[in-house]
Amino acid sequence: MCRLWGPCQTILLIYLMIQHPGYAKRPVVMVIPNYNKILTGEKIMMTCGVESDPSECSWFHENILIYTGKDYVISMADMRHSGEYQCQNSAGERSEIVTLNVTTGQVILQAPVYIYEGDDVSLRCYSSYPAKHTIFYKDNRIIQNNNSDLLHIKSTDLTSTYRCSKQVLTTFNKTYSSDDTIITYTDLVESDSVIFTPEYNKLLTGENITMTFNGGFGTTNYWYKDYEKVAEGRSYTITSAQVGHSGVYDCRTKGKNSAQFRLDVSDGPVILQAPPLVYRGSDMVLRCHSRPGYRVISTTFYKDGNAAQPSTNDRATVIIPQNQQVGRYRCTRTLSWEEYVTYTDEVSLHIRELFSKPKISIVQNTVREGDNIICNTSLSLPQKRPLLQFTFYRDRQKVLNLNSSSKVLNVRLEDSGNYSCEVRTANNTVRKRSAELYIRIQELFPKPNLTTIQNPVTKGDTMTLICNTSLSPLRRSTELQFAFYRDGRNVQRFNLSNQYEVLSTELEDSGNYSCEVRIPTNNVKKRSEEVSIQIKEYEHSTAALVTISVIIIIIIIIIIIILISVNKNKCKPLITSTSKKQTADPQETESPRVVSGEGDVCYADIKINHKAPATHTASNEDLCYVNFATSRTASSPTVVETQVIYSEIKGRTEI
Repeated sequence: MCRLWGPCQTILLIYLMIQHPGYAKRPVVMVIPNYNKILTGEKIMMTCGVESDPSECSWFHENILIYTGKDYVISMADMRHSGEYQCQNSAGERSEIVTLNVTTGQVILQAPVYIYEGDDVSLRCYSSYPAKHTIFYKDNRIIQNNNSDLLHIKSTDLTSTYRCSKQVLTTFNKTYSSDDTIITYTDLVESDSVIFTPEYNKLLTGENITMTFNGGFGTTNYWYKDYEKVAEGRSYTITSAQVGHSGVYDCRTKGKNSAQFRLDVSDGPVILQAPPLVYRGSDMVLRCHSRPGYRVISTTFYKDGNAAQPSTNDRATVIIPQNQQVGRYRCTRTLSWEEYVTYTDEVSLHIRELFSKPKISIVQNTVREGDNIICNTSLSLPQKRPLLQFTFYRDRQKVLNLNSSSKVLNVRLEDSGNYSCEVRTANNTVRKRSAELYIRIQELFPKPNLTTIQNPVTKGDTMTLICNTSLSPLRRSTELQFAFYRDGRNVQRFNLSNQYEVLSTELEDSGNYSCEVRIPTNNVKKRSEEVSIQIKEYEHSTAALVTISVIIIIIIIIIIIILISVNKNKCKPLITSTSKKQTADPQETESPRVVSGEGDVCYADIKINHKAPATHTASNEDLCYVNFATSRTASSPTVVETQVIYSEIKGRTEI
């Protein structure tokens, strides 16, 4: 984890500029150190990450142009540098706003400039002074108390409020004033007085004092405080005086008592010490006294409200000349000291959106099978380019095998329903789900139908298969590709033709044929039902031959009638026909019947022979030959005048 902007952030930015140039167009502000809060007097540098000429970068503070150049440096920050910053590239595009907070606090809780959803974050409790005992709080509850200045936070805890405390060694300077002390002359003789060691009757708590009676030698002395006996002996010592030791004291003996005097013990930082008894004709020494451990900055004495004499001497004594001593006195002293003071600071983290809430969208208003459903979202800033994973749901059920980096879902005809999508980071720290959208999937083209121009097909014939389907009227521009199969094996790869043609069929072309139609993306593919096609050999059909023979006979009869008409009806024709399947000579026929009557008589002999003359050698054809003869006499079996007509008729059975 990089807590400050350094090599890792620089490499990340360069990588993003290379891999995602579209995202790198908007400049990015990089802050060193990478914290959104600093103390006054510290240095901070902001760099404008741009692809264009760095010299053309412009910097704005609170939307006011302040500097031109790639790096903007604040050498000694003060509170006027707080606010919103942006940099702008030569194309006029501005970075996202970066907020800087400059404070005079003793302790600050620092967070990174950029915090995104799903980030793990490190907070720093910082002070520029000597400090100890750092404590972190989450929602006012202690979560870390190990004197470490860093707190590592998981991405799931970023919405809480965090606070830290630290004991900072702090220097204080303060001016204190003593109580007033009134000085008057005493008429007591010195033998009646009490001697104080030290020689003042005012002291601070915790100090020691010894009081000694000047008279009463050789007798027992008793010490009284506020008329109650507290000690016995010529001297009375108070160790570590307390405020309760203040009061009126005197010393008593059998023959003589001392004068009463007052002892004051103060718990304040500063006191004015004066002699307990002031006699005329002698100088008076006053002392401004403060507790040990404080450094004295200055001392000033006052008499009757007027400054008498300043002093920087640590003892801070002043000598008041004789005959000028009566009056009201006090002193002031400015003290300096250091102590550990607990300071706190808190922060509510500003979490930037890593990516927007996804939304289901479609390319066209009417969704057809093979169309794409898109899960749209957008990333916030270029330096964060996480791997996002998309999951689609239909009717609140997860669409299988789509938990991937693809944000596109291809739909089928049966996939109508309520759709939503979910986007999450690879580590599953950020998840967002779209609203539901009902999508009805319509057919792009119907299931194809395979047809053939002729069926059955005879060997050697041309066979043409046609794959029939039709596009939706709104998708006429969609390209369709066709493929053909025989017995499940491809015989014609996908192309734009919906026909499959075999120019000369063979027996092995028989089989179960089907066709398949698809779009170029292969998202929609449909196959027809199978059609059985059998290629057949040639077959000899007796019925066909008989039919052809009858037709030929009819034709011949018509020809004979025409010939007879040409002979001017000179003879009355008598036709005797014989049809046999034989191999004899055409003259080997039955004797014609004789018809008596007037006029010329024509005799006709017709034979139908299936045997071909010697001039024909083809063996794969059925041939029918007709011999036709006419005669004018009937007395002799020999035909005198003969006309022979050969007619070649080829018969073929087509299936």
